Amino acid sequence: MAEYTKRDLLKTVVFVIFVVIWVTTRIYVFPCHIIYSSIYELLLEVQPNINAFIGYAICNSLLLVLLVLNVIWTWSIFRIVLDVIANGTDTKDVRSDSEPEESNDSADAKENNNMQM
Repeated sequence: MAEYTKRDLLKTVVFVIFVVIWVTTRIYVFPCHIIYSSIYELLLEVQPNINAFIGYAICNSLLLVLLVLNVIWTWSIFRIVLDVIANGTDTKDVRSDSEPEESNDSADAKENNNMQM
C-alpha cells in the first residue's frame, strides 16, 4: 500500500519490520522450538508404537518440507535486501502481472502457421 501512495519511508520501515519478524519466526522459532519439540520432545513424552509412527513420520516430514520452503523464501528476501543495499534504489517487482510481449518475428510465424492450416 505504501508503494502506491509514494511513502518511501513507510515502505522501508514496514519492509524492515517484515524481514526481522520473518527471520525471527521462520528461521529461528520454527526449527528451534516447533520442529525440535515435534521430533525429539514428543518421543520422550509418548510411548512409541507402529501405528503412531506413520503419522509421526508424515507430520515431521511435512514440517521439514515447510522449513526448506522457508529457507528458500528467506534467501529470496535477502536477495532483495542485498539488491536494494547495493543499488541504493528500489527494485522492481519480480512477479509478472502480464504475459511477456511477443516479438514481431514470432507473431509473424504464428500468423503464417495459421494461414497454412
